[in-house]
Amino acid sequence: MSRKPPFEFRNQGYNYYRYPAPENYAFNRLLRDFRDPALRRRYLDDAAGLVAEYGLSEAEATALATLDVDTCVAAGAHPLLAWTGCRMTARDRDAAGS
Repeated sequence: MSRKPPFEFRNQGYNYYRYPAPENYAFNRLLRDFRDPALRRRYLDDAAGLVAEYGLSEAEATALATLDVDTCVAAGAHPLLAWTGCRMTARDRDAAGS
């Protein structure tokens, strides 16, 4: 009696995790840098200036302006960086009443 293996390797890429594309590096770096409260404040005070400083594309800047995790992920953000960056920035925005 032959048994089918529990998983059949197909010699393809690992499909469980999608790495961010290299062209989204600046976007992900900004989201990571949002760990700094002063940078989040700068973004809330002058989003266009910070977006230009980091060299984000128009699509990335538009997604970031929503502070919506799913929108940022669709624009190329790493899911965990999008979640933490957007949530911390939205929390700061809401606390300041912006």
